[in-house]
Amino acid sequence: MLIQTERLCLRDPVESDLPRITSYQSDTRYLEHYLKPPDSKLILGLAMEWASEKPRKNYQLIISSKVKSEAIGSIGLRTSNSAVGEAEVGIEIDPNHWGNGFASEALAGIIDLAKSIHIRRLQAITNEKNTRAMALLKTAGFYLDKVTTPFAYLSLLIK
Repeated sequence: MLIQTERLCLRDPVESDLPRITSYQSDTRYLEHYLKPPDSKLILGLAMEWASEKPRKNYQLIISSKVKSEAIGSIGLRTSNSAVGEAEVGIEIDPNHWGNGFASEALAGIIDLAKSIHIRRLQAITNEKNTRAMALLKTAGFYLDKVTTPFAYLSLLIK
């Protein structure tokens, strides 16, 4: 899988992405809204497994710049635990790349993927205090469904 945007490539993960992912996922800025650090190796393994699914139900794609192929984040579109026509979306960006519009650009790319596979509703779950994530999602057209502390649930209806 390869999705190209103006500045980014959203691609299937490879084992060599692990050091970069582990590095940014251990950054204190990244961990601000997490109870514990994620298991980067487990997540990468699952993402690589999903890439070989037939038919494919889940996508966890590496975000890299077109200039350098190293991971600067990841974005997921997961349908396996959702109703038909619905999916969950999630995104993370290396804190060293925050503020460059990469998250917005990657999210637009994944919304295009969702359209192409006939997803009509996306849901995102984030920490209710994660103002960056909340602003990103609202700017992309997501609306707040509910808050169940500490989580906020947002949805996007795709036309």
